[in-house]
Amino acid sequence: MSNSRVNPPAPFERATKLGVNSYYASASLGYLDTFFIDATARRDAFSSLPAEDNVQNSYSASGSWVFSKNVNASWLTFGKLRGGYSESPLGTPGQALIDTYSKIDAFNGQQQYSVNSTKNNPFLEPIKTQTTEIGLEMQFLNRRIGFDVSAYKNINNGEAILVPYSTATGNTNRYINAANIQNKGIEVQLNVTPIKTTNFAWDINVNWSKNENEVTKLADGIENLQISSFPGTVTLNAVVGQPFGVLKGTDYTYTADGQKIVNPTTGRYVINSSTNNIIGNVNPDWIGGIRNKFSYKSLSFSFLIDAKHGGDVFSTDLWYGVGSGLTDETGANNDLGNPKRSAVTTGADSGGVINPGVYADGTPNTTRTAYVVGGVVTNAYTTAPRSEYVYDAGFIKLREVNITYTLPTSLVQKLRLVDAKISLIGSNLWIIQKNLPHADPESGLGSNAGSLGLSIGSTPTTRNIGCNLTIKF
Repeated sequence: MSNSRVNPPAPFERATKLGVNSYYASASLGYLDTFFIDATARRDAFSSLPAEDNVQNSYSASGSWVFSKNVNASWLTFGKLRGGYSESPLGTPGQALIDTYSKIDAFNGQQQYSVNSTKNNPFLEPIKTQTTEIGLEMQFLNRRIGFDVSAYKNINNGEAILVPYSTATGNTNRYINAANIQNKGIEVQLNVTPIKTTNFAWDINVNWSKNENEVTKLADGIENLQISSFPGTVTLNAVVGQPFGVLKGTDYTYTADGQKIVNPTTGRYVINSSTNNIIGNVNPDWIGGIRNKFSYKSLSFSFLIDAKHGGDVFSTDLWYGVGSGLTDETGANNDLGNPKRSAVTTGADSGGVINPGVYADGTPNTTRTAYVVGGVVTNAYTTAPRSEYVYDAGFIKLREVNITYTLPTSLVQKLRLVDAKISLIGSNLWIIQKNLPHADPESGLGSNAGSLGLSIGSTPTTRNIGCNLTIKF
């Protein structure tokens, strides 16, 4: 870069520093090794909040009863009932209080600065989440069978997020305490040991959870908050009364009983061109996993299968790929053995397809067209609604395989160690089932909320295989 004719522009750099000063206190009480109470209190002061209103106090309390101490039954190994309430303080995004200028490339030797597109807010407020939980844990037959189930409710009041702002101000969005979100759900864990002998054991562990969230309130006067926009005019939104993270875009037109309406003249679907249609929800219906572990003397073998059911994603890769004719979906535009025919003619052997659907009066479609479902041939960017490229992001995966050998005690003692193990571990080894074509449902996703529900730039999934040595002194 030093060989450039003129000095190259400075790279864009940004450093955000945050600080939190906290006081924390906790207390635990137990009685007869049966009844327990825990409580905490904390005070946090955030550098990212206004100096005169940057303190948040939060508290928690929980209690449990180990009722197996009071039940004399040989089949009951352990039993505990628990419940609790907790508050978690939340700060705000860094440097979101005071407006600053961005340094941009120099022009004709003169340094330039620009107003940021985001309007900061010096009146952001401290907020916290409130969680209530109740749970039951039981183990039977010397822990050969057991479960742990819990139900919870989480309320997040007034999280600081970006909302649209009048461009007449020179900004496009601003930070405000805008979103109230409620989560409630259930979590279940199950352990079973079907076989257990002196030298051999088979252990099964299952986990399953289901979460339902809802946007209960936005800022005054806002019923829909656009979180981010994707290619193809698809948007990710928070809508009052809907889950956080619904996808909006163009859709098909449907009859009252949910059938797609076809234009009797063209044989193509009638498109609802409004970009305000809800066409997806990024939240999964449930997630779960099952781990099997087999142990024989010093050798163990285990594998973990993960699953996610539901949760939608807009595939920009499919939208681009279909529109440019790169994917195999564009090769099925003729069901009469003449795939090269592109023009619609008349007669029984005219080529093209008859799209499944009905006319507006409810009678079945019989009009032949050269376009397949969704119009996925030439010019698919404009003919197919964006809902055509919203897919269920559910999957079943072989997440991990682990083979571990524990060194003999005699050898470990000679080495003056407490324990030593060597393991061969593989992860992300096999996508057993998925609904998203041509991509891993977990690929192409960013780490922030604005990237939820978007599959873009997906690369082939990488299998990881490694060796691990564990030594305890």
